[in-house]
Amino acid sequence: MNAGPVIAAIDLGPLTPRVLYHAAAFARLFGAPLEVLHVNGDTSRDTRERVLNACVQLGPYQVDFDDGQVAIRTGHVSDAIAREAIASDAALVVMGSRRHSAVAKFTLGSTSEAVLRNATTVVLLVPPIDMDIVSIGDRVSLTSGAVIAAVDLAEESGEQLQMAAAIAQLGAQPLLLMTVAKSRVTDHQASEDLRERAHRMTVKPHSLIVRRGSVAKEISRCAVVEGSGLVVMGLRATPRCQPGGIASAVLKTDRAFVLAVPNRRAKAVETWRRIIRRLPMIAASAALIALASARSAAQSSFADVDAIVAFQRAADSYAFLHRQVERRLGQVHRRAGLEPDVIESVELAKGILAERPTTSPGQFFTPTAAAAISARLVAVLRAGCDAGELYSGTWHVVRIGGSAQGTRPVTECVAAALPRLPPELAFRSVAGVLILADMHADVAVDVLHGPLSFTSTR
Repeated sequence: MNAGPVIAAIDLGPLTPRVLYHAAAFARLFGAPLEVLHVNGDTSRDTRERVLNACVQLGPYQVDFDDGQVAIRTGHVSDAIAREAIASDAALVVMGSRRHSAVAKFTLGSTSEAVLRNATTVVLLVPPIDMDIVSIGDRVSLTSGAVIAAVDLAEESGEQLQMAAAIAQLGAQPLLLMTVAKSRVTDHQASEDLRERAHRMTVKPHSLIVRRGSVAKEISRCAVVEGSGLVVMGLRATPRCQPGGIASAVLKTDRAFVLAVPNRRAKAVETWRRIIRRLPMIAASAALIALASARSAAQSSFADVDAIVAFQRAADSYAFLHRQVERRLGQVHRRAGLEPDVIESVELAKGILAERPTTSPGQFFTPTAAAAISARLVAVLRAGCDAGELYSGTWHVVRIGGSAQGTRPVTECVAAALPRLPPELAFRSVAGVLILADMHADVAVDVLHGPLSFTSTR
């Protein structure tokens, strides 16, 4: 049985392009049809054509929108969205959430809160900030960084954890379980509760995080610290707020997207299970490769694994910043009447360095990460790998924050031994130096001098 559609609920407002973009990406990712929903009292042909034209003009160019994808419904906006999601057995509803004054609470932006209160379908809320958590190219990829499952220890979280794990698997990103514990619960008790929930659901998180304080603020702070663009949350009423109250509060901090998961809905869970079963075969192949690599490196320590994961998380955080700067520059170009997709490397580098001016080494190649990477390179060199310029007794001076021109791609066998990188970054080499480079911005992000030595490889 096929999964239901991904619904893009649009109001033709400023968030419409980003709602369409993310809905189209998730539809492709899930292998599901895309439906565009617009709620309007006028269901005439003119309205339908206006919505279709908006999709063609504002939606991603990779999607050919047609009249059959557009649904015009009447009634109260939140009720119409809920009815359409149920009627179509939707896999996901994507909608925007934007800031409003008290007077503007009757527009679609405030409707997101109303939709969450009565949600029976998983809802992805797009915040009014300059970032995306997906990328549509030759294939769709998730670029959210770490996926955070924010768990309320007072509620059942099975569906939430399963969906968070599925998203993390799709995006090849680490899964973090976090909770904001109440004062009567110790950190140890909260961690054990999270660990037990993960064990019951056969979910394998990268780490468990316990925080104290305001729930929405601490979830948002955790997203910033961990470089996460996506928080998966359950929907539950509390004595102080209605279902979706905390999720709405997290959105208002403008730190991350929120995937809101209604609890105890077997039909939604089954829909997502079908989606999980339809993950691309490449994901299964990648899992087999990872398993084979893990077996061949069984002698590696847990510290080695933690160091590599920490390196990848730092790389994902940088990629997240790169995309934010790139999108911001694109908007500047658009307002100036320039081509938004043509951004010069000098311009991009200036924007990125303004956001992260620190140019001291070791931000990515920490001592533990450097040791782990060097050990991997030594192992493949001993196995007959051609290390190229890395196997050199002379070091070339490369300035962090400077140009990456003159560097070369690492050899294929070296690349296979190095940690996974997001598409914004690449490993380069020159005269005995391993370089983490942003080639689009032409910036050397970090350097590792002498990852190989003659004494350790002979």
